[in-house]
Amino acid sequence: MSYLLVSPCRNESDYMRITLDSVVNQTIKPDLWVIVDDGSTDATPQVLAEYAEKYPFIKVITRENRGHRSV
Repeated sequence: MSYLLVSPCRNESDYMRITLDSVVNQTIKPDLWVIVDDGSTDATPQVLAEYAEKYPFIKVITRENRGHRSV
Protein backbone atom coordinates (compact mmCIF):
# COMPACT_ATOMS: atom_id res chain seq x y z
CA MET A 1 0.00 0.00 0.00
CA SER A 2 1.27 3.43 -0.85
CA TYR A 3 -0.31 6.83 -0.50
CA LEU A 4 0.38 10.56 -0.71
CA LEU A 5 -0.80 12.99 1.94
CA VAL A 6 -1.26 16.73 1.34
CA SER A 7 -1.88 19.09 4.26
CA PRO A 8 -2.33 22.86 4.25
CA CYS A 9 -1.39 24.83 7.36
CA ARG A 10 -0.99 28.38 8.62
CA ASN A 11 -0.01 29.45 12.13
CA GLU A 12 -0.48 25.97 13.59
CA SER A 13 2.53 25.86 15.92
CA ASP A 14 0.35 25.07 18.95
CA TYR A 15 -0.99 21.90 17.30
CA MET A 16 1.45 21.02 14.51
CA ARG A 17 3.56 18.59 16.54
CA ILE A 18 0.44 16.59 17.46
CA THR A 19 -0.45 16.21 13.79
CA LEU A 20 3.12 15.46 12.73
CA ASP A 21 3.61 12.88 15.47
CA SER A 22 0.32 11.23 14.60
CA VAL A 23 1.37 10.67 10.99
CA VAL A 24 5.01 9.70 11.60
CA ASN A 25 3.89 7.11 14.17
CA GLN A 26 1.45 5.39 11.79
CA THR A 27 2.18 1.77 10.96
CA ILE A 28 2.02 2.56 7.25
CA LYS A 29 3.62 5.92 6.58
CA PRO A 30 2.90 7.91 3.44
CA ASP A 31 5.35 7.65 0.54
CA LEU A 32 5.22 11.44 0.44
CA TRP A 33 3.65 14.00 2.74
CA VAL A 34 3.46 17.45 1.22
CA ILE A 35 2.77 20.14 3.80
CA VAL A 36 1.92 23.54 2.35
CA ASP A 37 2.66 26.35 4.79
CA ASP A 38 0.44 29.22 3.71
CA GLY A 39 2.59 32.05 5.09
CA SER A 40 2.78 31.24 8.79
CA THR A 41 4.00 34.04 11.04
CA ASP A 42 4.45 31.89 14.17
CA ALA A 43 6.86 29.02 14.87
CA THR A 44 5.19 26.68 12.38
CA PRO A 45 8.02 26.91 9.79
CA GLN A 46 10.62 25.94 12.39
CA VAL A 47 8.56 22.96 13.57
CA LEU A 48 8.02 21.81 9.98
CA ALA A 49 11.73 22.17 9.16
CA GLU A 50 12.63 20.08 12.21
CA TYR A 51 10.38 17.21 11.13
CA ALA A 52 11.29 17.45 7.43
CA GLU A 53 14.95 17.08 8.35
CA LYS A 54 14.22 13.99 10.42
CA TYR A 55 11.69 12.28 8.11
CA PRO A 56 12.60 12.11 4.40
CA PHE A 57 9.00 11.52 3.27
CA ILE A 58 7.98 15.02 4.48
CA LYS A 59 8.27 17.82 1.94
CA VAL A 60 7.39 21.37 3.02
CA ILE A 61 6.26 23.99 0.53
CA THR A 62 6.33 27.50 1.95
CA ARG A 63 4.14 30.19 0.47
CA GLU A 64 4.63 33.90 1.02
CA ASN A 65 2.53 35.51 3.75
CA ARG A 66 -0.35 37.22 1.96
CA GLY A 67 -1.94 38.40 5.19
CA HIS A 68 -4.71 35.80 5.26
CA ARG A 69 -5.34 32.08 5.02
CA SER A 70 -6.10 30.78 1.56
CA VAL A 71 -6.52 27.03 1.18
